[in-house]
Amino acid sequence: MIVSGFPATEQEERALANMGMPIILVNSPDANCCQGSVAIDDETSEATLVRYLAAIGHRKFCYIGRKEPLPGSEWGHDDRTTGYRNAIADLNLTDCGVHYIDVTDSRSVRQTIATILALPERPTALCVWSDYYALAVIHELRCNGVRVPEDMSVAGHDGSDVATSINLTTMMQPAREIGHITAHKALDLIAKKTLDQPRTVIQTVLTPGGTTRPIHHE
Repeated sequence: MIVSGFPATEQEERALANMGMPIILVNSPDANCCQGSVAIDDETSEATLVRYLAAIGHRKFCYIGRKEPLPGSEWGHDDRTTGYRNAIADLNLTDCGVHYIDVTDSRSVRQTIATILALPERPTALCVWSDYYALAVIHELRCNGVRVPEDMSVAGHDGSDVATSINLTTMMQPAREIGHITAHKALDLIAKKTLDQPRTVIQTVLTPGGTTRPIHHE
């Protein structure tokens, strides 16, 4: 069984473990109930994005994550927040705040952007935890008269079709490679082979787009 991208509760972990079949987790933080896993390095990925934006001149940042809908669960975006904070500290950049969108509230993106735009010192770059919500952020910024990327740069994460459609700067997950490795692990486990590398961590790929621009300091 291949389980993709959700944090299992203890009860769900026990249920998976009792199914009597090999389990491979894909981009899931719970590796205790499986025989193999494939995941991106979320922390390094977000730090790489911040370093890229800093390299093209950005000094003031905000991170936009999501409010966890399932209390006690851990998703990849938590590691992305950690990567963001670490890179900001390492490079001595200005953190204008970490803000969270409530995915269950349709007003949350609007409220988050209103909060950011009301800051006494606005960021020049916004790092958003996913491409889909980066699109929503860009829409809300433009509704408030903020040009992207002329006034504010926006970057997403994952390299989804959304990123391609709007030429979004993002960190692309190599989906084909993830699928290839996962399939090989599954076939090996079905054949009752021992996995040479049960846990595989894959790096994302920086994909600059048209939603970020360099800043030149006098």
